Amino acid sequence: MKYCLPIIANNFEELEQRLSLYNSSYDYLEVWLDYLNNSFTNDNLDELIKTYPNKLLFVTRRLNFEECTISFDRRIETIKYLATKNCLIDLDINFHKQELTELSDLNINEKLVLSFHDYQKTPNNVDLISIYNEMHKYEPLIYKFSCISNSYEDSLRLCNLLKELLSRHDKVVVLGMGKYGTYTRVIGQLLGNYMLFVRADDLPATANGQLSKKEVEQILNIIG
Repeated sequence: MKYCLPIIANNFEELEQRLSLYNSSYDYLEVWLDYLNNSFTNDNLDELIKTYPNKLLFVTRRLNFEECTISFDRRIETIKYLATKNCLIDLDINFHKQELTELSDLNINEKLVLSFHDYQKTPNNVDLISIYNEMHKYEPLIYKFSCISNSYEDSLRLCNLLKELLSRHDKVVVLGMGKYGTYTRVIGQLLGNYMLFVRADDLPATANGQLSKKEVEQILNIIG
């Protein structure tokens, strides 16, 4: 079981402090670059990756798809740079469509966590498979789906999607958001989610319904 901690910091110094603090407790650390107020350089990122090789997952958007503070050209430059390093890069199939097109000649699939987010609903089964088929064209290392569950039926549909995709790939993450989606974060671990995004006890959640590592482990211990 792999735990990933999302980290949002206001500047590079704060980011370094949090990475050092939480490194030993989590398998992956997710770095949200657009919140750093342009306080980083490629050399900064290189030092981080050398310190935490194969452990960092970089995100270049904002939590709810608000307008980015990092320009498109700099996002492309940063992604190209990270693609040569021992790290992972999360790109959303819809929000980063332009980036994916721009980077089509660059072999980033071995670093790519290709994600789909829906903060309003869980699409129906046909649409979920259609989204997967579109994602498959990019041959990412990890497929990630994260959708609001407005009912337990939505969460069950996400669990069934996870089972289906696991029969095709070994690195899949399917998560439900919201109160109905919380249990997918536990059931998903039992079914075989590649990693689980959790919050630290002393940090706010970055997604609705996100559990802490301690909460997940307590639940898993209870159900055996």
